[in-house]
Amino acid sequence: MEAPSTSQSESLTNYLAATDAELRVFIDPEHMSYLPIYLGRADARHTLGAAPAEVLRELWLAAKVFATHGGIFLTKWPAQQIRRRRLEPLEVALIAGDPDVLKAITKRVGLDPMVLFAGIEPDEITAEVAAITDHFKTGSAKDPIDLAGALALYYWLMLAAVADQDAEAFDAARRRALRLLDDIGHLLGGVAQGGIARIKAIYDVINGLNPARPDNVAKAIVRHAALAKIEYEKAQATDPEARDHAKGSLDRTALALLAMAKGFGLELGQALIAAGADARMLAYAQALGHTSAT
Repeated sequence: MEAPSTSQSESLTNYLAATDAELRVFIDPEHMSYLPIYLGRADARHTLGAAPAEVLRELWLAAKVFATHGGIFLTKWPAQQIRRRRLEPLEVALIAGDPDVLKAITKRVGLDPMVLFAGIEPDEITAEVAAITDHFKTGSAKDPIDLAGALALYYWLMLAAVADQDAEAFDAARRRALRLLDDIGHLLGGVAQGGIARIKAIYDVINGLNPARPDNVAKAIVRHAALAKIEYEKAQATDPEARDHAKGSLDRTALALLAMAKGFGLELGQALIAAGADARMLAYAQALGHTSAT
């Protein structure tokens, strides 16, 4: 990870000081208004090179907010924003590694894949899914956007299954998603960057979990981090929060995938080194239990 500029370092240091002062007069440490602060502080600490434990603590605090107020966020954010509504809470909870928090978040924003596959999901889930993709009605996908939406939903179902430690549900969602990719994955083409490229990297990780292929998983996680960095660098040119507060600098999906791989018993330390992971990612991997990441 490149060191921040002097001006950005000063801005981030000031941001952390200001939010430190704000957090000293908590309304309630789990109040929903603190979510963007915790996530923002994780980005800031990451960019300033703080120890992984300091970054992960901010994500744990964010996870506690999701656990308490996940239902409110579902009413607040539009159905199409699946990352904010469903993926991010589960990813942050997996990274945080707090079983009680993970259980609470899964209850609020997760879903048993078998419920959706059987067509007995609540009406609000039916409407949310339909806003993202037609796949669960048609069994296929009509274009790259429709396919990417379906793959995002399958990823959500797999995250929830991992959180529930439900291997059968995970395998069911994984099999369907990979079959869909086999059938019409060509629709995604050779996109080099952006959301579609990132979802492809996620599925390369998922495909390498069972049977275990640590080298493939590590390469895909490193690739996802590189793609996320490209998006962050683009955002810095147009988004003051990205420029001044390093919003989006921390690839939380990559960290969640590291946590997921560890949950499946994969040791990625040496594989990450071979894949060209930088020292920062190796430090996070070690913090998340990949003991040979040195």
